[in-house]
Amino acid sequence: MTHAKKLMLSRPFLTRIPDDTLIAESAMGSHLAGTRDEAGRYAMIYAPAGGKFKVRTKCLSGDRLSAAWFDPRNGEISSIGTVANLGELEFEAPGADRRQDWVLILDVVDRLQ
Repeated sequence: MTHAKKLMLSRPFLTRIPDDTLIAESAMGSHLAGTRDEAGRYAMIYAPAGGKFKVRTKCLSGDRLSAAWFDPRNGEISSIGTVANLGELEFEAPGADRRQDWVLILDVVDRLQ
């Protein structure tokens, strides 16, 4: 829980809202949970069983997004890189073990600089 708390406090939290409309499709059939900033500066998707899923990114206010995976087991963040905000993007959680949870972090690149 310490790692999850640090992640949640790493972004503005007074403007954070739950938003499951971020999830366009989940291949694993598990319930994913989404949250984002009202201003569209970032989004986080919690995938309790990893897997592949699609994210609606049209609510994010930039043309480029920095994408990363957060591992709640150890608090490590692994960068995916910068991607174009095409309105809908597909991601697959790292690792072969589909029983592990992950958090996808999307930040608007222009806002990071």
